[in-house]
Amino acid sequence: YAVVEIATGDEYDLIANTPTATKASKLYVKNHSIDETYFVAITQNAQAIGKLYGGDWMFIPADFHDAAADIAITSNGGTNKIEYALIHEGTTLLAT
Repeated sequence: YAVVEIATGDEYDLIANTPTATKASKLYVKNHSIDETYFVAITQNAQAIGKLYGGDWMFIPADFHDAAADIAITSNGGTNKIEYALIHEGTTLLAT
């Protein structure tokens, strides 16, 4: 889980490695921008998935089979505050 702010024109790699190769994964992304004209373009392996405008969110299954399959977002219109979380098999969460 993380929250990032990215400025117009900047690209950010949401998943920097391949933690869930061949396992079930879901990705949640929300654009917390207040201005509805601000958006982030979302790509996987250089293929366009879509755009999230201010207030929009998505929840998708994702296959991180190799490093090139990472999800990237590119900010447009202004600085976008992005919240995201990866839910997947393969990691045991420790109680504190």
